[in-house]
Amino acid sequence: MSIVAISFIESVLYYICMLTVSVKLLDAEYSKIKIGVSFLIFVPVIIAAIFCDQETMITIQGIFQFIEIITAKLCIKKVRILSIASVYCFLFMLNIMLESVPGIFLTLNESQRSKVEFSVNIMTFIACMIICFTKLRIKTGQILKFTSKTVKRLVLSLLLCCAISVAIVTDTLDHSNASYQIQAIKIMFLIIITLLSLALPVMILYSVTNKHIKNQAENYERQINAQSEHYALLSESNFELRRFRHDYKNMCIGLSKLISKGKNDEALKMLEKQNLNISPSLTLFDTGNGIVDALLADKQKQADKINTRISFEGAVPSDAIKPTDLCVIFGNTVDNAIEACQKIETTDKKIISVSCICRSGFVFIRITNPVVQKVRLNGHIPETTKTDKNHHGLGLYSLDKVVRQYDGEVSFECDDKEFSVSVELALF
Repeated sequence: MSIVAISFIESVLYYICMLTVSVKLLDAEYSKIKIGVSFLIFVPVIIAAIFCDQETMITIQGIFQFIEIITAKLCIKKVRILSIASVYCFLFMLNIMLESVPGIFLTLNESQRSKVEFSVNIMTFIACMIICFTKLRIKTGQILKFTSKTVKRLVLSLLLCCAISVAIVTDTLDHSNASYQIQAIKIMFLIIITLLSLALPVMILYSVTNKHIKNQAENYERQINAQSEHYALLSESNFELRRFRHDYKNMCIGLSKLISKGKNDEALKMLEKQNLNISPSLTLFDTGNGIVDALLADKQKQADKINTRISFEGAVPSDAIKPTDLCVIFGNTVDNAIEACQKIETTDKKIISVSCICRSGFVFIRITNPVVQKVRLNGHIPETTKTDKNHHGLGLYSLDKVVRQYDGEVSFECDDKEFSVSVELALF
């Protein structure tokens, strides 16, 4: 394969990586038609490869790198061109680092260097696809979203300095030189720079992201604890209301007998002794768990504003699941269902169905809601439609964390009319 052909294939791989990372990791919106048409930009490069010499082709290749970035931006939305350029630069500098490794130990001619460069590009392309289309995408996406711009720029600057240093030292290496000490120093320098350039950015990003996610998770848990206490109080009020209804029936029987016998004074005294100062809350749900009763009643108030009704079927264990965990499971899923119903413009009543079935030590929870359009799933995780993508994902992150505590699983399904969340918990 000629050097020109290899350069052309590398350009295509870079372009595919840019688009894939933008869509899968940066949550870019895209048009399949635009992306398909955009590959026509490679036609002039093919023509140039046929009629131009190698030096001219290298110049065209350098100019074409900028054209790729601009074209990628025209195909996707909600991702800045600087972010796309950063993806390209990261891949380019990473490849330079990896391509320099064989040159530390071997003397390579131009043809051999080209083959090494091509092999490295293929490997980074495969690695990029694996990250974007497997579960690694979730963690990588969180790193990119939660890491500050300053840290990202620092990492790119570090990689740039390391790539330039490695390229310069590699070009000055002379394996035939008898001065082994100088060569050994250069090789050691290259190895250190290469390790630093690969390990240090990962350590920085991982450390910063974990700290940010931990802080966000702690804030989220504090909110959940506050909600749990709130719903516990509402649960007590609902219990008082049920107790009052029971006592009220007995009181009515007693009053009826007193009045029928003409003992009106005694009937009035009986009424005066009754404590009618109860909570105005109404018991809308009877799930078997006071926390969930209060939570669903609270969510129903929100749902009423958008002509939506929450229906419940089954029973929730009263003490097998912690109150905070119940708030995470039912709170997140029902909130997302209400948001989905809010987007549906119709005069018809919308229904959010919640069911909970306990069987043989397992709890099966399912929440379904109508949708205005099919929700796309990346792997098994629904894509966000929120504008604030940097803070999206904490609800799903907390839900997944809680479910794993009970050795359970969470799954999502969607068609053109309905979205559903299924949660399975093991209580034994």
